[in-house]
Amino acid sequence: MAQLRTIAFIDGQNMYKGAREAFGWKQEKGHYGNFRPLGLGRLVTDSAQRELTQVRFYQGLPDPHRDKLGHAITQRRLASWKADDPNLVEIITRTMKYPPPQGREKGIDVRIAIDLVSLAADNAYDLAVLASADTDLLPAIEFVVQRFKLKMIEAVTWEPIPGCEYDTAAPLDVRGGGVIRRTIPKQDFEKIEDRMNYMLSGGASGGQLPGQSGRRLPPGRTP
Repeated sequence: MAQLRTIAFIDGQNMYKGAREAFGWKQEKGHYGNFRPLGLGRLVTDSAQRELTQVRFYQGLPDPHRDKLGHAITQRRLASWKADDPNLVEIITRTMKYPPPQGREKGIDVRIAIDLVSLAADNAYDLAVLASADTDLLPAIEFVVQRFKLKMIEAVTWEPIPGCEYDTAAPLDVRGGGVIRRTIPKQDFEKIEDRMNYMLSGGASGGQLPGQSGRRLPPGRTP
C-alpha cells in the first residue's frame, strides 16, 4: 500500500497561542508555546502509512521600521527552524499590520486557505494536516472535502490539561464530517518545544524532533 503524501500546514501564531491556552501558560514568558515546525510535521506523520513531503509554516513578521527588535528575533527564530531541514520546511511570512502598536497578522489565513485548495488541485498531497483552530479556514476545508474526494484533511490542535478545557479550541470540523480530528497532548508537545532565547544573535536550538501520535477524535467530537 502506497504511503499518503502528507503536507503539514501550520498556522504559527494560532498554534502558539493555542499551546499557551491549552497548557496553562498564558501568564508565562513569551517563549512558552514555541515549537519547531519540523518536529510537529514529524509528529503528525509518525505512521507507516504517512510520508512527510513538506512542512509549510505560516507566520506574521514584524515590520522592521516599526519593530526592529521584534523583526530581528522573529527572523532568527524562523531561520533556525528552516535550517532543521531546508528541503522539507517552507516558511511563509506576511508583514504585520499596524495599529495596534505590537502589530497584528493580516492575510495569513487567506494564504493558508489558498495553498490548501491550490495544492489539492495540483495533486501535491494525499493528506493535508492543518494545524490551526482558526474558523476562517472552514470554507477552504469544506471546499477540499467536497471537491476533491480522494484528498484527506486532518485538523490538529493541542489537548488541554485539566482546568484548561474551556480556554482551548477544539479541532476544526465541517458540516457532514469528512475531517479527521486530532489533539496532541502536552507530553508530545514537550518533545518539539523550542525555548531558545532568540534575542541573542546567532545559534540554533536542537531538540528532540520525533514524537508519538496524539489522540484522534471522530468527526463531531470535542475533547
